[in-house]
Amino acid sequence: WVLFDLLINQEYGLGNFVDPRQVNVWELYKIGQFCDAVDRNGVFVGVPNAYGGKEPRYSINVVLADRIDVFQTINAIAATFRGSIYYHNGEINFTDDRLKIPTYEFSNTNVKEGVFSYSSSRRDQEFNVIEVAYLDENDDFKSKVEYVENVDSIRKRGVLKTTYDSFGVTSKTLANRIGRHILFGTTNENESVSFSAG
Repeated sequence: WVLFDLLINQEYGLGNFVDPRQVNVWELYKIGQFCDAVDRNGVFVGVPNAYGGKEPRYSINVVLADRIDVFQTINAIAATFRGSIYYHNGEINFTDDRLKIPTYEFSNTNVKEGVFSYSSSRRDQEFNVIEVAYLDENDDFKSKVEYVENVDSIRKRGVLKTTYDSFGVTSKTLANRIGRHILFGTTNENESVSFSAG
C-alpha cells in the first residue's frame, strides 16, 4: 500500500498524473496479502523470524524525507516484494513471484519452426555468498550485514561473493530470506529460453 500511496498521492507522488481507477488495486491487494503473510480470511499466519516468533513475509520500513525520483522509488518499493510494475491496456498493473498457475504453454507446435534457443548466465555470476545490508530494528536501526552462503556450492567452486543493499529492510530474517533467494536464483534459475511464436 506504500506503493499505491506513491502512485495516487498528489502532494508527493504521481497523483496529478494517475487516476486511482487506473491502478489494479485487486492485484495489489493479493500481493499485499502475500507480503503480510495472511490467509484468505486476512488472519495473520506469518513466516518464522530470527527470534522464534513470526513476521510478515515482506515489509518496508523507510522514511522518504529527501527529494528523489518517484519512478526509481516506485521500482525500489516493488523490488522489496520481488515484484514489478507495468502499464498495460490503460491500467497500472503489478506482478510478483508468488506461485501461480501457468498462463500459457509453449511447445514445438506453437513456436516458429519449433526452435528454442537456450542461454545461461556466466559462471562467475552464479554467486554462492552474499552480504545483505539492512538496518536492524532491534538495535536502533544501525546498519548491519546479513551473511548468507551456499556451502555445497562453495565446496565445489570456491567462494563467489556479491553484496546487496536492501531498501527499507529492518529485519535480520527478511535480509536472510532476500540473500537466500538471490543465491538460489543465481545458481538454479540461471537459464533463459527465447523463441518466436507462430
